[in-house]
Amino acid sequence: MKNLFKLIIVLVVIAPFYAGATTLKLKDIFDEKGMDYIIANHEPISKKIDNEDKLDLANILINSYRGPDALPLLSDLAKKGDIRANALLIIKYSQGVNGVSIDEQKAKFWVEKLVGIYKKANEDDKQFIEYKFCDIYGGKESVLKNESKEREYCSKVFDRPKSTGFYASKLLEPNSAFFNPNKGIELFEKCIQDGGWACKVNYAYIGLSSPEIAKRTTAKQLFEYASDDKSVPNAINNLGLFYERGIGTQVDLKRATEQFNKAINYGSGFGMYNLIFYSFFYPGQFEFTAKTSDDAERFLMIYDYWTEQNGRFDALPYKEWMSEKNRMPASQSEFLDYLKAKSKNGDARSSCLLGDYYRNINQIDTALVFANEGMKSKDKRIKKWCGHLEQSVQVIKIYSN
Repeated sequence: MKNLFKLIIVLVVIAPFYAGATTLKLKDIFDEKGMDYIIANHEPISKKIDNEDKLDLANILINSYRGPDALPLLSDLAKKGDIRANALLIIKYSQGVNGVSIDEQKAKFWVEKLVGIYKKANEDDKQFIEYKFCDIYGGKESVLKNESKEREYCSKVFDRPKSTGFYASKLLEPNSAFFNPNKGIELFEKCIQDGGWACKVNYAYIGLSSPEIAKRTTAKQLFEYASDDKSVPNAINNLGLFYERGIGTQVDLKRATEQFNKAINYGSGFGMYNLIFYSFFYPGQFEFTAKTSDDAERFLMIYDYWTEQNGRFDALPYKEWMSEKNRMPASQSEFLDYLKAKSKNGDARSSCLLGDYYRNINQIDTALVFANEGMKSKDKRIKKWCGHLEQSVQVIKIYSN
């Protein structure tokens, strides 16, 4: 009874203070109520937390497949001068990701806002904005892609300290205004020698489709670089690609799918795309793949959520199958025959997808035949897809000799 009386006194003292508080901490709410409560009550909660927690709340919503619900929070913060929220709004509207549709007008509005801040910003904020504009204007699926502005802002980034790895990555992007593979490899090697972790995993991933890297770096070394993923979503996914293709290690499709699933749990859309691949090409064979039509539809929705609006073309063959059949393939041969018929009728996406499959099972000549078919497409995105496939086949050929 005495302890109960003390508890009542404590509650009486604390309750008025808590009720009248104008600012709550998101962590305290999480500890007391849990994540589901925060997501379900994000609107009233957003009125009781500070700006830093509002940004965290916006990211929670984005990572919980509630991207559109994050927009009011991000807009409110951006209007108050928060450069991180401003940059996120530009990315959402210019790329069409996280459930947000492309809106070029809104993207340009927030660009103007961020440019205004940039002119008066301190050095740290200027550096952040330069990085973001470099990526935004260089984004291959962005409606704001602009080679001139990409050069302008990326050049400023490259002049700053600790930008070696970022610069090297740009030099090895075939679609970048800075494409220069030999110089890029030299910079990567220097960065890795200096202990740059990000340089190692990025170099390994680029090496999967870079004959230039394959000629200078052993498959074993690339695999060792890729293995140091440090629980970063895309690095986890990329390690799965090494197991898938047997570069620097034995082919292990079970381990590959485990990596892809792990990457999804950390928020990787690439991981989801790869699990979709295994769901259709190896129906029912692996633990984490889609087993039913509902599973497949859910996987495709998740992929769309994390992928740029103009970058979802590579999933169209799967969507067309589901639209026509409303079920999973009964066997691998059934899905292969379906894609081959579409490829024969001129569907370049199906050609590229078949090329990916035959590359992965080391039927190199067949993979190149389908890659060449896909390269006939007038769609630049599909040509790049099959071009990337062709480069990755060349890497496998180099490492096979």
